[in-house]
Amino acid sequence: MVGHSALEPLKTDHTEQLLNILHISHMWQMEQGVEFSALQLIKKSLHPVHCLQLAWQYDLQDWIKIPICMLLGTPLELYTEVNENNLDFPLYMIIATMKESIATARKHLAHHPPFPTDSDNTPFCLHHTVCKKVWYEKWFLVLG
Repeated sequence: MVGHSALEPLKTDHTEQLLNILHISHMWQMEQGVEFSALQLIKKSLHPVHCLQLAWQYDLQDWIKIPICMLLGTPLELYTEVNENNLDFPLYMIIATMKESIATARKHLAHHPPFPTDSDNTPFCLHHTVCKKVWYEKWFLVLG
């Protein structure tokens, strides 16, 4: 580097160094280097799309769940240009389909309150019809 003194610490981005270690370790099949850099990178706040790219590129199976959950929790209309440019179309379609399936399951559950049958509650509830009525009212008016 021009203008760098040997007595001063080199100012570099630690994340970039860890990504380089991950790349070289993966290229030379050095598992300890991959594990080290992966553990250190998890502590960084990488973008979920970047995490998925790294998981795919370096076969980091443990890295898939958290970014997918983060992307599922973000409405599609709030995806930034970075997300759209870095997400390939099949992955985008998988996320959109999963979001749709979750919404359908939530709607189905909202219309069918989970309530045990009368025989399950008989020994514990002396006024089961009142409990059932209160539960349905609570479910449809407050929860569902």
